[in-house]
Amino acid sequence: MGALHAGHGALIDRARAETGCWSSVFRERAAIRRKEDYERYARTLPGDLEFCRERAADLVFRADADEVYPKPQRVYVDAPSLSEYLCGMYRPGHFRGVATVVASCLIWSSRPRLFWRKGAQQLAIVEAARRPT
Repeated sequence: MGALHAGHGALIDRARAETGCWSSVFRERAAIRRKEDYERYARTLPGDLEFCRERAADLVFRADADEVYPKPQRVYVDAPSLSEYLCGMYRPGHFRGVATVVASCLIWSSRPRLFWRKGAQQLAIVEAARRPT
C-alpha cells in the first residue's frame, strides 16, 4: 500500500534471502472502503522506492488504480468463509479487495497465455483480471 515500515522490510529481507523479491507499492482502493480514508492514506513513493532499493528488492511494482482496476471491474476474488471473521467482521469488503489486487499482481507477473490455454473461457477470465480495460 505504501508508507513502508520495518514490518514490510522484514518481509522483503526474508523473501530476498530465500528466493529473491519483488515488492509492490500500491494504494489499494478496494481494501479501503471509505473514500476519505483512501484519500488520506500516505503517499510516500520516493521513500518507499528507496526503502526497497536499500533492501535489494529485485523489482518494485508501481501502478495507478486506473491501471490495475478496469472500469467496470469485471473480476473479483472473494473468500467469504475466511474473510467474515476477526477484523473482517468490522471491515466488510476489505479482504475481497486485498485478494483481488494480490491475484491481479500475481497474474500480471506471469505469462497466462503460456499456461492457461486449457479453455477459451478460462483464458478470457484470467486475461480480464490481468488487463485494465
